Amino acid sequence: MSNEPQTMTETEDPPDSSWHHSAVDAVFRLGGLTANWDGYGSPPIKQAVLRKALALLDAIQNYDLPTPEICPVTGGGIGIAWQKQTRELEVEILPDGSAEFLMVERQNKEEKTTEGSLPPDSTSAVQRLATQFMNG
Repeated sequence: MSNEPQTMTETEDPPDSSWHHSAVDAVFRLGGLTANWDGYGSPPIKQAVLRKALALLDAIQNYDLPTPEICPVTGGGIGIAWQKQTRELEVEILPDGSAEFLMVERQNKEEKTTEGSLPPDSTSAVQRLATQFMNG
């Protein structure tokens, strides 16, 4: 399977990716959270944050990734985390719509971490991260 994203027309069916379907469902469920969902006054997750999370997931839907954990983040953000053997990739979409990442790789009792911000148009950046995560 190619890691290159496929271009689809409205009449084509999306590729079969069970992790993608369940991740998208989880994001949509987060859209139903109401104010104070965490008991600490966090606002509902903004539509812009939901759209950003969906766009990031769509950008890598054809990648052979494990199913991510998707959770709300205090303040109105969304966290997306993948784990595979000795590697972890976490992407957090902040309430203002910006995104940050953390990648961790453990080898021989050592831990290598890479972190940073994703650019506003994060498609190619998240594709590179997914490739690096899968290939080590």
